[in-house]
Amino acid sequence: MTQVSEIAQKEVMPALNQENMSILLPKMLLKNPFMLKRMRRMDPDEERYVAPPRSYELPEYRKGMKYSTANEPYLRQTRWCNHREPEVVALAHELGAYELSDREYAEAAYWWMKTNMWYEMSGFDGPGGTLRRGSGACLHFNNTYIALCRCAGIKARFKGYTMRFRPIEREVFADVDAEMASVWDAAGGEIPEAETEVCIDGTWVTAYLPQTALLTAATGWPIAEFGESSLGMYFEALPGSIERYESISFGSGMAMKLLSKIAPATLERLNVRMSRIQKVGRQELDDAGGIQEYNRIAKRKQELLSPDEILDQATLKHYDKIIIKKSQ
Repeated sequence: MTQVSEIAQKEVMPALNQENMSILLPKMLLKNPFMLKRMRRMDPDEERYVAPPRSYELPEYRKGMKYSTANEPYLRQTRWCNHREPEVVALAHELGAYELSDREYAEAAYWWMKTNMWYEMSGFDGPGGTLRRGSGACLHFNNTYIALCRCAGIKARFKGYTMRFRPIEREVFADVDAEMASVWDAAGGEIPEAETEVCIDGTWVTAYLPQTALLTAATGWPIAEFGESSLGMYFEALPGSIERYESISFGSGMAMKLLSKIAPATLERLNVRMSRIQKVGRQELDDAGGIQEYNRIAKRKQELLSPDEILDQATLKHYDKIIIKKSQ
């Protein structure tokens, strides 16, 4: 277990991985410019990604709605995270900001994000953009949740770490095309992950947002509840990699923006696959009778099996629905 002395407290999120993708990918393209063609262009016979409609209506922003104006760490506005955007303020009030207790509000915002967002790789933007779109990826979800908490005057921060993906996770995420796989391998097969922490009555409480309820249900793992960490439940942090920080770095945000410009076809292939996974997850939740009953079954399974064993079972069950091999 990582000791407190190993955990760094930082103002800004470190760059993505040891060599930031915004640097690594252009360097590889300079060495092999032919990579760019496939990363930018879909083949005529490839399945195209169609984003689902947003699952919710945004509440109306009204002038005079209260939001935090504090300028102290973990409450102030930071790069990429403006908690004063109208969409954030309006949703915060709909979820009970300044009416519920801090814990009740933070938990309500957590489950709203967990059950309303659709996982989709895209260029990076602020929390208002994420809420207008209704979709995003890990950085989007963590960032938007932190904005919702800061808007309500609740201190919130990122807790990042580095992990190594399992072989099946690599196949799902990196093997959408050979170019993506080569970039992944060049980065050493390690990936940054993050969860959030909110300060409730002087105690930092974990909130894991990167996996939506639909994504987690497809893995067979329990859906992390408010206060539960992804570490130990799903993943293990590489030694010495856990850090807390206030803001997403400029480089990390730009890496996501750059990837969407350089490799739109690769992201579309990944979104096709993530769409399949989320459809599997929705079916699992429907079959179980909802999140509460799904979690009851999943947590019982967790008492008997390791995360790897649970994932292996889900992979065997759903593989052909998620990874569709082209006929030769």
